[in-house]
Amino acid sequence: MVERVVVGVDGTEAGGRALAFAVEEARVRRAPLEIRHCWQAPREATAPSGTVMPIVSLGARPTATAERLVAAAWERAVTVLPAHQVHAELLEGPAGAALAELVTPADVLVVGARSTHRLAARWLGSTASRVLNEAPSAVVVVPPRTTTTTTTPAERPFAGHVVLGVAPSTATAAVLRLGFAEARAHGWPLAAVHAAPKADLDSAIDERTLEVRLSPLPPEYGYLQRVLEHWQHSDPSVEVRRAVFHGPAPTALARAAVGARLLVVGRPHRSGLRRGIEPLAERLVARCLCPVAVTPLA
Repeated sequence: MVERVVVGVDGTEAGGRALAFAVEEARVRRAPLEIRHCWQAPREATAPSGTVMPIVSLGARPTATAERLVAAAWERAVTVLPAHQVHAELLEGPAGAALAELVTPADVLVVGARSTHRLAARWLGSTASRVLNEAPSAVVVVPPRTTTTTTTPAERPFAGHVVLGVAPSTATAAVLRLGFAEARAHGWPLAAVHAAPKADLDSAIDERTLEVRLSPLPPEYGYLQRVLEHWQHSDPSVEVRRAVFHGPAPTALARAAVGARLLVVGRPHRSGLRRGIEPLAERLVARCLCPVAVTPLA
């Protein structure tokens, strides 16, 4: 169950893609859609020269441009959703912090990534980087572009799938829960992918046809079968494939996600003192052409 789908819009192409994803998510999940555009009041130092004084707000109101932007987003959303299901308003404060504070673990927060340059996003404090590290909800980051004409069908192994990054960790159950929920709601097939640095080749099994791309199978398939068993019995309508891709997790999962509908990765449990950069999620956002979803904070 999803309590709300919350989306941050900013008038950019990335924000438009995020809005489109959020509208469809709200439609299939039958959840309220909340559209937010964040603005900040200009501030001015009033201290005399040579003294240190607090910076005070000028008490400004949102600009007409900001009001038009959020109104346009609402109008776009209600072409798909009933008007009573959509709420749009302005939110004061830095976008990343304001959106992260707004959501709860039962929500899904959707934002667009203006740039896929990871270091620039981190040091400039991008909205996507901030919510990945601070929002307690599931977070979906939509890339600035989602298609490519340079790949062949063989390079899109799970085109149209929800791809799950599955590895032994405390976040595995959350990845499976979110991934199967997305696949079931949208009617998409699912691929559970394990990254194996020591593997020599990529391989996959189709659970419906039992088609195998590599024999003998790597031992990681036993682990995938064990963790998927409960979910396959609970959601027999979801088509499932198991795969082991060679290489480090960021490289292997990015390769598996070419052409995918969505890539889902976990957020490991960390104490408040250890909260910080989500390295795997940020690397995948920088590399993937599909939206990347990160599970709620454990």
